[in-house]
Amino acid sequence: MEYTLTPARLRSLKAAVTRAQNKKDWRAVIAACEKADQTFREQGYPDCWSDFVRYREDAEVQARMVRIKFNGTISHTVRTFDYTGKEV
Repeated sequence: MEYTLTPARLRSLKAAVTRAQNKKDWRAVIAACEKADQTFREQGYPDCWSDFVRYREDAEVQARMVRIKFNGTISHTVRTFDYTGKEV
């Protein structure tokens, strides 16, 4: 496979991830990382490809920590434990 990924295209992929991260839209981060991975498969992997894997993994963790209600508001799920490890 020939490496055809341009620096401008790589910047635009990174910018899409950054915009989604700044909005704290974890689904959009995951989608942007999937799009980047598809682009890498088609046009070649850059040296920073693993950054996009990390961005996706971080977004998946954040998405699990934040529960989105049906009305669009965001509520954080907080679980507390006592010293024995039992949930309170």
